Amino acid sequence: MSGGVIAGLVVGDLLLTLLIALAVYCLASKIHGRRGAMGTTPEEVKKSHGPEAESPYQELQGQRMDVYSELKKGGANY
Repeated sequence: MSGGVIAGLVVGDLLLTLLIALAVYCLASKIHGRRGAMGTTPEEVKKSHGPEAESPYQELQGQRMDVYSELKKGGANY
């Protein structure tokens, strides 16, 4: 390949990379702009989902010794 072809490939690659970066930036700013259009800041959003939100996790009920004693009685059979 000649020097001109290589230079064209490099310039084209750089332009494509800049185009992709610009597209990502525009999409990210639109998404961020929608949050601001609702009239709430990210801090207010975090506060609104505070303790009132139900947790998907089950609370711990303490240690149950009967479960662990059953495991110890069986022994290791492997």
